[in-house]
This record gives sequence, structure tokens and C-alpha cells, in this order.
Amino acid sequence: MAGLDSVRTNLKNIHDHAQMLTSTTISLSQSFEAESIRLKRQEAVYRLKLIRTTILGDLERARGLESAARYAQIKGDAVISLTSGAIKLLTGALTDNQRTRNFVNDVFGTSAHDKPTFGTVMVCVGPKGLPGDTRAISVSELARKSKRLEADVTRELREKGDLILSEETFGNGTTS
Repeated sequence: MAGLDSVRTNLKNIHDHAQMLTSTTISLSQSFEAESIRLKRQEAVYRLKLIRTTILGDLERARGLESAARYAQIKGDAVISLTSGAIKLLTGALTDNQRTRNFVNDVFGTSAHDKPTFGTVMVCVGPKGLPGDTRAISVSELARKSKRLEADVTRELREKGDLILSEETFGNGTTS
């Protein structure tokens, strides 16, 4: 009988040890799962920061292009202004006909509301979302090309399902 008690004690010890190993295995499995989730989140944050850096660089390049376009427009406006001023002066000096003067003033007149806008650069997150459908856009350039107001271009983009964010909003990670 003593041998049987010894076997029972050994079996009980093995059973207790197996339960302890099972409990440790479950605990380790839970720890590994939590660590896996943490690593996936850390990787997602890294990718989002990389996208943010890329988009901010694209915004900087777009602002540079807008600055160059503004400079070219100012330079062209100066030439046109000097030319139209000279033509208006010559017309005034060469003719007394008011109709001709009015015609020349209409043709070479400048209107403030016809002036193109420059410098509005924003982040556009398309309907497919981050990361693949995010880009920097020049609302000013789109407005100039389509001969529309920036507000109309922005409204149209939003109606198509795009989320339009300022650099500050995108860079700070908040939405408005």
C-alpha cells in the first residue's frame, strides 16, 4: 500500500505541476497576444507618422509652386499694367473720341475680382481614407485652372466625399 500512496503522491505532484504549467502557458499566451497588439499599434503609428511627414513635405513643395506661380503672375501683371497704361495714354493723346477711349479702357482695364488666387494648399483625404487616398492639393491652382472660386472647388471636393484639412489640423492630428 505504501507503494500505491507513493504513486498517488507522484501523480498528484505531476497533476499540480501540469496545472501550474498550463496556467503559466495561458498567462504567457495572453502576454504574447497583448505584446502583439502593442507592436501592431506601434507599427501603425509609425506608418501614420511616415504618411504625415510625406504629406507635410508635399504641402511644402506645393506652397513653393504656389509662390513661384504668384511671382510669375505679379511679373506678368506688371508688364500688362505698363503696356495697358501706355496704350491708354497713347489713345488719350491721339484721339478725342470718347467712344474709342471707353473701348480702350474696357479692353485694358483691370478688375480686382478677376485676379487669380494663390497659396491655399490643403490636405485631401479621399473616400478610401488613410494611407493610400491622402494627398496634398493646391486649392488655389485648381481654382485658377477651372476659373472658379476656391470655396467652390473646396465644396465640390467635399461633395465627392473628400475630407479637406488645413495643414495645422492635419499636422496636429485633430479634425474640425
